[in-house]
Amino acid sequence: VRAGGIGLLINLSRHHHNATQVPSATALALLCNNKALHTQLLQQNALVALFALIFSQNEGARVQAAKALSHLAHESSARAHMLAHQPLLKLLSSQPSDSNDDAFWAYMSLLPRK
Repeated sequence: VRAGGIGLLINLSRHHHNATQVPSATALALLCNNKALHTQLLQQNALVALFALIFSQNEGARVQAAKALSHLAHESSARAHMLAHQPLLKLLSSQPSDSNDDAFWAYMSLLPRK
């Protein structure tokens, strides 16, 4: 983290290859689980990367991004960005009714909606 690891993970998450996108999304989710790193993650624009991953074609990347956002949602500044991100809000409002056993929607249900 001190040697630019967050930035590297964010850059790797932008690749559309499963070999880099899913592991980097998983690492970001793990880092987001550490409250002490929230400020660093937000300063390095992790939200932008996570918003992109939410719409990835890869289900694993989407799940990890939703998990990461659910961790960051505890920060008021991150929550405000989430509530201002119209594509995310539109996605949240489209949750299918039969999504109870879906990991992606389980994490998405933890995000603020208003």
